[in-house]
Amino acid sequence: ATTMAALWDNIDDEYRSWLTKYPCTEEEFNEFDFDRRSKLREEYRNDSQHGRNVNEQVSNGRPPLPTNQNNDTLLERLLSLQAPPRKATCRMWTGERTAYKLNATSFIVFDQEVKKKYPNLEEENVSYYYIKDKRNVNSRTYLSNDQELNDFFDLAGKPTIYIWPRGSPPLSPGSLPSQVEIHLSSAESLSESSHSSSLRGYVQTLFRSAVQERDDFKCVLSREALRPKAGNLEAAHIIGVERSLADTRKAAGVLNSYDTANGMLLEKSLHVAFDSYLWCMDESLKVHVSEDGKNNGLEKWEGRSVMLPVGDGTNHTCPSRALLKARFNLYEEKVKERKEQRKAKKENNKGGS
Repeated sequence: ATTMAALWDNIDDEYRSWLTKYPCTEEEFNEFDFDRRSKLREEYRNDSQHGRNVNEQVSNGRPPLPTNQNNDTLLERLLSLQAPPRKATCRMWTGERTAYKLNATSFIVFDQEVKKKYPNLEEENVSYYYIKDKRNVNSRTYLSNDQELNDFFDLAGKPTIYIWPRGSPPLSPGSLPSQVEIHLSSAESLSESSHSSSLRGYVQTLFRSAVQERDDFKCVLSREALRPKAGNLEAAHIIGVERSLADTRKAAGVLNSYDTANGMLLEKSLHVAFDSYLWCMDESLKVHVSEDGKNNGLEKWEGRSVMLPVGDGTNHTCPSRALLKARFNLYEEKVKERKEQRKAKKENNKGGS
């Protein structure tokens, strides 16, 4: 049976014939939103005399346009029901951070608009979601038809539709859009405003909470347990948030410096030492301590392993081998640089004596 708001290809021939007698084309019909197509279907059903004899009337030439008591034509009545086109804010779940407002008078129209905006997306490998709870990926809601799109527009606030390229085999997103991406911004581009400062704090809170949960509330190296009131553990960035490291993060597959994958839980002192390149783990998770690190009491960690879950680079939850290798390369460069500085300083001292 034809539903009240079916698209052109899904309606019966009699209804289609009834529509085509007036200036209402297939393209125009599909542009109408769910509510307007429902009202048009009701108009057709209420016009029972026209519905029963449509084929006979078509064969006898163009029938008189149905009118109401004000002598308005069907199309004029339909146009009077139209509201401004609905638009939905959308963006990619991961990767590109640009948000677009696209026509969403119906799901088909929205899908077509997305494909025009992102021509490289393969139709069979795209899903649409919105998030009801920005702290819980399991609150994601799938969009695939007009009714679900209407439910989305009924939500309070200004939610966003996220475009998810499922890949092959098809997968659903297993983690939130890269933390700050929920706000259609990135931590690296935040300005020094009160708004951006509060947003940065919110992002850091999300990052810390996600890293704590993933690492079982324990330091990945010492295995000391979190004592919230003491603040003994901190969420460290594997590759720092500095702008100078943006290309390194990107090459390692880190789309946002606050991705959970780019974090690990460490004791405060180990965090400071890690950021200072006094120690680092390699891609096999083995710990290496520099000469400077050993001089600062870190020699006991040499050869140990960090307890980090390693991912395959397809999600934002666990660090990949590529990310670990990229960070270890930074560590080795810094160790080499310091050795050369010490050597140069030693030679300068000799020359001056």
